[in-house]
Amino acid sequence: MRNATYVGAAAADSVSLAAIAMLVQLIIEVKRGTRCTSPSTRRYQRLAVQSLILQGLIPTLVYVIPTYVMSGLQFAPTMFDLGAKFDRFATIFAPICWIIVTKHTFASSLTILYCSPSYRRKIFTFIIGSRSPV
Repeated sequence: MRNATYVGAAAADSVSLAAIAMLVQLIIEVKRGTRCTSPSTRRYQRLAVQSLILQGLIPTLVYVIPTYVMSGLQFAPTMFDLGAKFDRFATIFAPICWIIVTKHTFASSLTILYCSPSYRRKIFTFIIGSRSPV
């Protein structure tokens, strides 16, 4: 389990750093390119950048947060005397973290749906319901 934690933490770090680097590069390129554009083009580019940031950030967090929690659960007993209660907690919570990691695709899909205005309107209409009288 400890070796899996080493691999998981390294994978989470590399994925998150790569995603952050790409998002920073994207923001810099868009800011440089929008200097000579019209306000409406800048607005669309700003919306596209926000969409890409969300699409990169949300799924990345689904990997990073549970991986660090699992690392903490794995290494805390080696550094502190935590007792049997912590062991029972870790036994329950570690599989939950792995389940959260497997939901990366679902989080990515929800982010894409949220970033698309037409899908967002349809989802809100479905949830809230139609306000027109029948």
